[in-house]
Amino acid sequence: MSVDRPDHSRAGLASTLRSDGLRKLYGAEVISGAGDGIFWVALVVFLSGQPRFGLWLTLAVIARLAPRALLSLPAGSLVDRSNLRSLVVVVELLRAGVMVALAVVVSLDGSAWPVLALVALSYTVGAPTRPALSAIVPIVAGERHLAGANAVLSTARQIMTFVGPLLGVGVAAWSPSAGFALNALTFAVSGLLIAMVREIPTAGARGPRPSRRQHVRLGPLAAFVDGIGAVRAVSALAPLVALIGVMYFVRGAEMVLHVYVVRDQLGVDVERVGLLSGAVGLGALVAMPIASRAADSISPVRPIVFSLAATAVPTAALATVTTTLGASAVLVVVGVG
Repeated sequence: MSVDRPDHSRAGLASTLRSDGLRKLYGAEVISGAGDGIFWVALVVFLSGQPRFGLWLTLAVIARLAPRALLSLPAGSLVDRSNLRSLVVVVELLRAGVMVALAVVVSLDGSAWPVLALVALSYTVGAPTRPALSAIVPIVAGERHLAGANAVLSTARQIMTFVGPLLGVGVAAWSPSAGFALNALTFAVSGLLIAMVREIPTAGARGPRPSRRQHVRLGPLAAFVDGIGAVRAVSALAPLVALIGVMYFVRGAEMVLHVYVVRDQLGVDVERVGLLSGAVGLGALVAMPIASRAADSISPVRPIVFSLAATAVPTAALATVTTTLGASAVLVVVGVG
């Protein structure tokens, strides 16, 4: 009996670029990633001019990361019940509107409270985006191209942590409100590209609808309970969810750490935090040739362990660095991880 083996020669990174749908997804990811980098630098620059900067910075990180961490399960349940294309497009347009409001508040010299409230609203509205894209990519890529598509998207996200913050350094230094307005534009363009992906099915095409006898629970609490049940049903998911929780915590600490490294340890303007974020993205660009190979590995344990080590050790080494160039060089290694 012959066994079909995956054709890796035809399922590499380059082959995924032949798909019009995947190209649009890549474009949306690149544009969105650039806007996200510009947005964060603009927010840090705005908050640096406020009294009690440390408090506002910490709250900004919480406003950015907490909605994703707390709403991932109900958001995933919402994605399962929704038309994927409509959901993502509506979310992107709503976030564009929030960014426009944010630009107006900052341009009128508003206080930090309404700014952070709008930041929290943006990320709360955006909670379904990642689960929806996770559901869209396998549909558009197919099984043969899935590993390559995931590798391209993951690398694109990391690369844009290089390009986006570098753009943000210039834009935010000129005007933080311009950074928020530009981020609004990236959300609108990203939503337009997603709307043009023809391979995304409607809700009805993704599977049978529940029968009338089935009880469908609605609401955030019910969705959260459903999500917990889904995690408990598969034993391997619980440690993965725990790992993701730890990563969110570390990511939040890292975002605050980089700002203080720039301001207090290196003694340069706070918008230079974009250079440190850019260094992380540059490391991802260097690692791009091996990303697909790692994603296609039979056992992902070794790549994950290497990634964690390559992230942790250089981050600890930041304590000994006193120049922007040295800090950037150290964080390039983090980007490789």
